[in-house]
Amino acid sequence: MEALLRWAAELGVSDSLSAPASSSCLGRSLVVADFPDAGGRGFAAARDLRRGELVLRVPRAALLTSDRVMADDPRIASCVDAHRPRLSSIQRLIVCLLAEVGKGKSSGWYLYLSQLPTYYTILATFNDFEIEALQPGEKCYVGRDKVG
Repeated sequence: MEALLRWAAELGVSDSLSAPASSSCLGRSLVVADFPDAGGRGFAAARDLRRGELVLRVPRAALLTSDRVMADDPRIASCVDAHRPRLSSIQRLIVCLLAEVGKGKSSGWYLYLSQLPTYYTILATFNDFEIEALQPGEKCYVGRDKVG
């Protein structure tokens, strides 16, 4: 995590009170914290915050966008452009993310990508069985076999 925060600081990410030359982009207003009951890691306030106060600065250059990835890698841009009329903006981003993940440690986004979860437990990622199990009714399931 320390390497990721140093990398983010180099890109200009900072909390509202971090010194510009700091080796970490957080610590005075925000800290990385673990929230096991809410899905994992996130930001927590390191001090009392005022309503409307700016607490995190993230320059555009620090955002992983399809435009940024394609500007940095002409090969990816060429591939995406060849299929652009048939790809939604989400699909273009997915292609760019997969291309960056495929680069492994040679990706400029490696430190960020290596921190992402490998599995998400949100409704959008549920399979048909998991979705059906959430439907109201008198159903009872044990494992993947329906009982009752």
